[in-house]
Amino acid sequence: MGKLLIFVVLLVGGGFFIQESTQPIYRLRTNMPADFMYVPDSWPAEKRAAEERIARAYWDCAINTIQWRYGYSYRIPQEPPSDFIVTSPDLKDVADDPVVRARYWNALQRLWYVPDNWTKSYQWDTGWLTSWLDSVRRLHPD
Repeated sequence: MGKLLIFVVLLVGGGFFIQESTQPIYRLRTNMPADFMYVPDSWPAEKRAAEERIARAYWDCAINTIQWRYGYSYRIPQEPPSDFIVTSPDLKDVADDPVVRARYWNALQRLWYVPDNWTKSYQWDTGWLTSWLDSVRRLHPD
């Protein structure tokens, strides 16, 4: 009976450790959703291509900057933050237009909460154990 109890305790403890150490990680998909960019069919091909480059630059900004600041399921602000910008020199003049910037921020707000725009993976992270041990040490100082 004693060996069985030890086995069960180790099995439950190991399962708990694995569950707590395997954390889901959400990241915006690198492929820009079609709904992010609005381009009327009446636009000429050259104008459509330019708008697609601007949209791609803003989506890249969302991937490289915004998702690190506001994670999956977190509320993003109504107004675009100062780091929601296009850094490409050849697009900067057009993309810096406040109307264009607001249009893409509004598009990002619409798409932010759509689960299909995110990928989910898992990461091994035992930081919870360190935090727990630190809090135990603070409760019981030597």
